[in-house]
Amino acid sequence: INGRIGWIVQESPALILPISNVYVGDKAAMQRSVNQVLLAFYIVHYVNRTLIYPFSVMRGSKPTTTFVVFLAFVYNIINGQIQSRYLTRYAEYEESWFISPLFVLGVFLFFSGMMINMQSDSILSKLRKSGEAGYQIPRGGMFRFVSCANFLGEMIEWFGFAMASNFHLPAVSFFLFTVANLAPRAYYHHRWYKQYFGDKYPARRTAVIPYVF
Repeated sequence: INGRIGWIVQESPALILPISNVYVGDKAAMQRSVNQVLLAFYIVHYVNRTLIYPFSVMRGSKPTTTFVVFLAFVYNIINGQIQSRYLTRYAEYEESWFISPLFVLGVFLFFSGMMINMQSDSILSKLRKSGEAGYQIPRGGMFRFVSCANFLGEMIEWFGFAMASNFHLPAVSFFLFTVANLAPRAYYHHRWYKQYFGDKYPARRTAVIPYVF
């Protein structure tokens, strides 16, 4: 199926479920400002991934399979429900959590990761639109250090989210799944880049964690 349509379909539960849970969640939980802010962070991410990314970055994307879309759709139903259900029913944060070091640093990491992710997507998109034949080496931003800067940004983003939420189990599980999903893909992308470009590929780049992996 069309790659852009498949992407919107598979990501949509992660946007729809949090918004719907706002209306059916526990009123006391939804009156807590920290709950509202953390849920807003999650929704902002998926507004970008579901509604903006497909039209700004995925121009001319390759077709995908129904099976891949189905798996991602199911995961986003489960994860979207877990994250939003916790924040709209069970999470209990005091107002003082806004000035805690973990929250402040977590918010900084969340938005830093989001900016890295968006910048990296933009760099990759410009490579596709450059008109040059064949594959090209991405350069600039965090691509100076790693082959998969977009993956690095997303991992930083969800680690920041977990930290800002005081490492509650749903957010930690999301971060760990993100790493489990993206780290192997980064390894194989990095290996492919080195094989395809040979000596032309920057020797000091690592796969996804600068200087480490």
